[in-house]
Amino acid sequence: MKTNLPSSESNEQAAFVDTVLQVYRNRADFVRLLFFSTLSGAWIAGSTREAKIRLIAKYKREGWVNGVADILYLQPRGEFAFLAIEMKTAARAKQKNGGASDDQIEWLKAAKEAGAMAEICHGRDAAWEVFTRYMELPFPEPSLLE
Repeated sequence: MKTNLPSSESNEQAAFVDTVLQVYRNRADFVRLLFFSTLSGAWIAGSTREAKIRLIAKYKREGWVNGVADILYLQPRGEFAFLAIEMKTAARAKQKNGGASDDQIEWLKAAKEAGAMAEICHGRDAAWEVFTRYMELPFPEPSLLE
């Protein structure tokens, strides 16, 4: 999983997602519609500070919360209900909480309590290792008739 892009959380995440889609896209047990990147780190557009504040307030009314993991894969596997990955650069590994904010730590704890495999991954290689380990777990066959 090599790239010439400089190390940033965005580039690390993009490289990880690209690899997942290349490797797993044709596997029958990979549900592409259940694998996505959240918008928690999205840049909030607006020409003025007030416009940004209004937009954040709108998002919060719609259910947005701080701290949601960067990558979610909502297919249950093994004993887990879903997979949540919080991406960080390798350089942040030695920071408090591995570079994760208090909101991110709180969300990851709540996800684990809800049955998730929830991990902070420092770089694309760490995320790849977690994702492949998750994909090796057995998954229940879905039934639309139940």
